Amino acid sequence: MTRASVKRHWRDPAPRFPIGIKTTTIRDVTNRPGRSPSRYLGLTSGLVGTAITPQLVDIVDTITAVRSYSSGASRSLTTCQVEWWGLRMECPTPEDPFSDCEVTWLLPELGLRLTHQRSRSRHGRSAPTTLTAVKVDRDSRSWRTTDLLLGLAVPEGATARIVRLEDFAAAVAGRVLRPGDADLALRTVHRTLEEISHFRHDINAWLNHLDILDVWPPM
Repeated sequence: MTRASVKRHWRDPAPRFPIGIKTTTIRDVTNRPGRSPSRYLGLTSGLVGTAITPQLVDIVDTITAVRSYSSGASRSLTTCQVEWWGLRMECPTPEDPFSDCEVTWLLPELGLRLTHQRSRSRHGRSAPTTLTAVKVDRDSRSWRTTDLLLGLAVPEGATARIVRLEDFAAAVAGRVLRPGDADLALRTVHRTLEEISHFRHDINAWLNHLDILDVWPPM
């Protein structure tokens, strides 16, 4: 797949995946009658409670190399580099006893954010890579990322699995996520899971297929 085809790949129509979350209108994001969320999202807890997950937004200033979060916190980035495929970032995580650095790639044309926690120990167990469905707005200086609260965890040498299901379901039920964004998150995650499965859940093989030849996670 060429660089230009990455954009075509993202714009190609994808199948819709129903989400069965009962709201006050008794409709789901595909406008079908509400169903049990456990049917399509695999929630073990059944119907979602009243807890509402806030929408998470962060903004990266590529000139100052600072990443600001909706919580009000900010972090200085040790790496902040615009690539043809997106944005490459790294920042130290001194508060984390197990990792010393968080590596993040934004792939805006695919609607994805890749995140990896680099272990403090050379012999420590590698943390899984997380691929999160996101919306990215950018200009010549800033990259604004909206977390769509659904993603994949891909452990090294193991099968990918969908994660953050209950956060996503609560956000849809509480109308934190708009129906269009919820549908986008579902389509993005299911499409990515299907694609990665074709490459035996090898992220680098999948990236190479997209003509992204940089090694993930970077050493």
